[in-house]
Amino acid sequence: MYYRLNDGYVLRGWKGLPYAIESCTILNTNSGSRMLHYTINRKPYFLNAEQYELVRSFDGETPVDENKLTALQKELLDRSLKENIISVSKQPLSKLSQFQRYIYYPAMYVKRLYGRSPVNATIAADIASFLRRMAYIRSFR
Repeated sequence: MYYRLNDGYVLRGWKGLPYAIESCTILNTNSGSRMLHYTINRKPYFLNAEQYELVRSFDGETPVDENKLTALQKELLDRSLKENIISVSKQPLSKLSQFQRYIYYPAMYVKRLYGRSPVNATIAADIASFLRRMAYIRSFR
């Protein structure tokens, strides 16, 4: 059987928590580019190395032999199917999008900050810092 991560999920990792499946939405911007918007009310599904060994094969192209899975991997597979995190087929499925592929962040995972996702909180902090600098520069005119 072939399994593929559904479009609303991405593979991520952080320092200290290297394996996770995170819920998100891919948004199209006005300029035609695409960006991720992380779902605020859902925390990532953190995985151990044994579970991640199975999740790596959720690329739509790698066949999974269910008879060779451990009990923990079978439980993860059942839960992922039940919660509609993955799709299943007897034939190979399409590849993961570039957004869905595994990305490791060298920083530690920070639980939602002020109701924002870690990425959005970082962007908001950068924008606030930029606006403060612009206000400071304008004060000399």
